[in-house]
Amino acid sequence: MSIASMVLGIISIVMYPIGLILGALGIIFWKTARDELNIDRTASGAGFATAGLVCGIVGASISAIFWIVVLIAVASH
Repeated sequence: MSIASMVLGIISIVMYPIGLILGALGIIFWKTARDELNIDRTASGAGFATAGLVCGIVGASISAIFWIVVLIAVASH
């Protein structure tokens, strides 16, 4: 789950038109990974999970800004 969170977070930054969805999924996978890591203290991947959270937030933010600019451009034309 940690790696899935990180991958979705990174992809949300690169593919910003669908970054809101991918970023949200990255954050959901982060929460699941953190819950699993809290249960099994010997498991590794906390760094990947944190990277997924940060990248998911950044990707979702970039995507939101992108869509706001698109909507403003369409409305002003």
